Amino acid sequence: MDCVPRTGDVGRALIGGRLVADQFWYGPVWEIGLRRFRKDVLEHVRELRLLPLREDVPVFVPPHVRPAAPQGGSVLEPRSATLVPVPRTVVPGVGR
Repeated sequence: MDCVPRTGDVGRALIGGRLVADQFWYGPVWEIGLRRFRKDVLEHVRELRLLPLREDVPVFVPPHVRPAAPQGGSVLEPRSATLVPVPRTVVPGVGR
């Protein structure tokens, strides 16, 4: 999974130029499941596009996580992006 702690508006994840995930920012870390793209992740460029959160954006963001933006400005604070392998165990006959 890509773990993307950030502050901003919209995040878009692309692999080889193809959109594979997007999310409006609302506070928590954005986790992107990449298992279904595992072949493409190894063969193509991974890209994150993050848009800034404008002060006047007409969406609700809880006050305790909404960052202060300069008057009439915007804020974008990408902090990191980490590829974290998550092991998976398949138990035959379970979940069918």
